[in-house]
Amino acid sequence: MLSFLTNGEMERLIRKLSPEVAQAHVEEDDMIVEQLLLVPNMKADKSKVFSAALRGIFLSMLHKQEIGEDVFDETLEMLIHGVVMKMFEGE
Repeated sequence: MLSFLTNGEMERLIRKLSPEVAQAHVEEDDMIVEQLLLVPNMKADKSKVFSAALRGIFLSMLHKQEIGEDVFDETLEMLIHGVVMKMFEGE
């Protein structure tokens, strides 16, 4: 799977998806995040935003070189940390 993500195959596959198939994947992601947000103290009112943020993090893996390979892992960790903090932040 890691090879699939890093050798450009994933990006080629994503770009070949029809708009309908891509939208179906987005809706499935949203449903999965909504189920995740059943965890106590999570902010469920922004499930689509959290789903999109997590999708953005995943898609950033396709652009490791552009982001900077030397800082990519730390950057990815920071992005994930930020999303998780927002999921649990108080009102």
